[in-house]
Amino acid sequence: MRENNNGQTIKDVMAEIRRLDKRILLLQDEIAMLKSSCIPGGISYDRDRVQTSPTADRFGEVFSTIEEKTDLLTFEMMEAVTRKADLLESINRMDDIDEMMALYYRYVEGVKYEDLPDSLGWSARQTARILKRAEAHFRYLPPSDRAGEADFLRQGDRDDYYDDMIQGALILA
Repeated sequence: MRENNNGQTIKDVMAEIRRLDKRILLLQDEIAMLKSSCIPGGISYDRDRVQTSPTADRFGEVFSTIEEKTDLLTFEMMEAVTRKADLLESINRMDDIDEMMALYYRYVEGVKYEDLPDSLGWSARQTARILKRAEAHFRYLPPSDRAGEADFLRQGDRDDYYDDMIQGALILA
């Protein structure tokens, strides 16, 4: 059998997706914190005084950082969506419907291993056997015929991709 999915098990793929999801949450928190630092709640304004401290100049730096983090967040979200779509597409290409359902419920829906037999209506032993076989078959799935944006994003340069997106938006506007 020839390995596909870069020789990754479904557990490896799910670990990558979880790492992406965590990075997305961290970026969202960083952006929210940066945005809240721009709210002038603690700044007092006096018409007769001119502020000469570097604080006023820092807003440009903060806005620039917010823009960079937002671009990175957009890319990370697109990557996560692509990885999740690839996972679902791989599961849907499984030959055996029982294996497909076992992988889907366990890894996509997140059903606990103990609850899986009840969810699928199988015995515990049968569920364990099917899930083990499904995990092995997932690793050796034949390559997909689909070549689309997911492959492009992995190989391409994110800046070129953004430039193309911006040019497309300007043409449509």
